Amino acid sequence: NVQVAPPVAEKPVQPEPPPPKKEDKKTAAAPVAPAAAAAPAKGPQLTNITFDDSSRKGEMVLFHLTDFHPPTVSAVEKDNPKVICDFAGMSLGQGVEENIVANGKFVERITTTKHSNPDKIRVVLNLFASRDYDLQQVFFKKDNLFVLIINEMPPDKPKN
Repeated sequence: NVQVAPPVAEKPVQPEPPPPKKEDKKTAAAPVAPAAAAAPAKGPQLTNITFDDSSRKGEMVLFHLTDFHPPTVSAVEKDNPKVICDFAGMSLGQGVEENIVANGKFVERITTTKHSNPDKIRVVLNLFASRDYDLQQVFFKKDNLFVLIINEMPPDKPKN
């Protein structure tokens, strides 16, 4: 089972945006070429996806955006559990990797695809099976940073 908590905007009890990248983090960002930096993006854009398993709060997937544009988040709870993030009307920044092998305790891999009709970016987090997950969503509006925090639910917590 995957329980999805509603999005929370900048609560002090939630994790702060991560410090600058360390070498041990798995990231999907490519260096920004000067030409890409000079051309302004049209509309909201997903510019980077970072997986961070170094936090005590759980595994985190960080979505770096150009504007306040949180996704619609849903879950698939069958044999291969997934968390699906649909960013409607958003474009994908240059250098964002389409396949990230996370190999975390909970998140196996992250795939990103561009869909049309309707126009959206879909990011799928493939989770390891045979666990009950707790999913928290946090949006740091000042930083245009959307964060998913994935944890395993304690065995004594009742399932809904």
